[in-house]
Amino acid sequence: MKKLFNILIMCYALLFFVCGCYDDKGNYNYMSENELMPVGISAIDSISVKTQSALNITPKLTNDDTSRYTYLWYTLDKSNPYTRDTLSTQHDLSINCNLSVGNYTLYYQVKDPRKNIYKSVNTPLTVTATDINAGWYVLKAKDGFTDVDYFSLSGAMKANLLTDVVKTEKLQGTPVSMIYIPSNYNHAVTNPDGTTTILYNQSAYHIVANKDMVTLNANDLTVFKRLNDEFYETPSNINLQGIQQDSYNTQYLINDGHLHFQYGGQGIGKFNYQLAGGQKVYPTLICGSYDVYSYDQNSHCIYDTKFGDGFTLCSDENGSTTCFSDSAFVMLNFLPRVDEIYSVKCYGVLKNGLNDKYYIADFGISGQSYMPTPTFSEIPATSGLVSSTVMAAPRGASVIYYATDNKLMMYKVAFSTDEVLKAFDIGEQVSFIKNMRGTNLDETTFNDLVVITNSSGGYKVYRFPLVGSAGEINATSSAVMTGTGAANFIMFRQN
Repeated sequence: MKKLFNILIMCYALLFFVCGCYDDKGNYNYMSENELMPVGISAIDSISVKTQSALNITPKLTNDDTSRYTYLWYTLDKSNPYTRDTLSTQHDLSINCNLSVGNYTLYYQVKDPRKNIYKSVNTPLTVTATDINAGWYVLKAKDGFTDVDYFSLSGAMKANLLTDVVKTEKLQGTPVSMIYIPSNYNHAVTNPDGTTTILYNQSAYHIVANKDMVTLNANDLTVFKRLNDEFYETPSNINLQGIQQDSYNTQYLINDGHLHFQYGGQGIGKFNYQLAGGQKVYPTLICGSYDVYSYDQNSHCIYDTKFGDGFTLCSDENGSTTCFSDSAFVMLNFLPRVDEIYSVKCYGVLKNGLNDKYYIADFGISGQSYMPTPTFSEIPATSGLVSSTVMAAPRGASVIYYATDNKLMMYKVAFSTDEVLKAFDIGEQVSFIKNMRGTNLDETTFNDLVVITNSSGGYKVYRFPLVGSAGEINATSSAVMTGTGAANFIMFRQN
């Protein structure tokens, strides 16, 4: 009994000790992060700079105090993160960039030496051997071959990159598409002694014509690969139709209806064998943040083709697959519309083979291959949309832009009506339409409808700012880029 009594006394004492210590903050003074380090640093946009040229950055700080803080600019090499180079200990960065060509992470650190604490921000830094980097890349057909014209953010032009700058063989065929891979592209180099060196984490361009393609080193414009080196096994029939990439830098190449892919950061930058399954893939993929969707022209079904893991049928809320073969629908155009974090939206322009009528299908696709039943609306037979081959949807508004002769049109899906947005000069034919966003040289952002027209005198590129949320544009803009040849694609590369 006495032993039990002693145990109870000890338990009560322990409980008293714990309760007495609970919420005891001792002799410490608790301060918030902002009290300790009141300075704030705004994010710095990604940067591309030519080696041996000026690199000037003025950071945006709040509650700055140069008498109190010290400053540090340094880089880490992405291919060797243990290599650190100090660039400056000044408030602003103003140096001649002597870093080797490659990809880096640039850090800016503000430190309070009295408290030995700091805040920092970082941003990707690409050092190139060429001043051809951020800007606009126009794919064009000229003299039976494909070439590229480049326009910098300031508007300076360098024509015929492949033939006059890179000085590589011309691309056979007509222009298809082009993508920029900012990092994680690998390439194998055969050394004079027969050994192989793998170049990791490179930046690259894929430039695609319907009969040919080339991959360039984006840092110095040397050739990484020509067509015969692009595949582990080159297809016997070359009919290149499209190339896209997802947010993981996985690249998807469509050749003659077959889908090939390569993972970013893996392998040696070659495209794998075509995905099995017998699908005839529509040339446009719908790329979301986590999933990539394709339309099979044989089965008239929509598939999730994420990471090249094969074809997984999408299904609706009832578990039914998203196919249109029972309704005799044929996809004429597959248009990306909205790219959200976990879902995408797109339009399908369809023809019903049973009644020869045309429809718009409004799709919403979520992760895990889930696609709610699409809504359909009939397109009036009088609309030019049914015969147009050049069209695009903006990010958000329920409209479809399309071309008919020299006119830029807008079809309002909810009202089934057409509107003329812009009539170009007689002889100009619209060849490309896309809603594009980015940042200008003066750091203002843009949200434009970019349109290319061709005529006997060459091509013109227009940028029409979107106005409001209903798809309307400011159509007063004149051509901002012009060149020789017939263009049908443009890519914008940010820094």
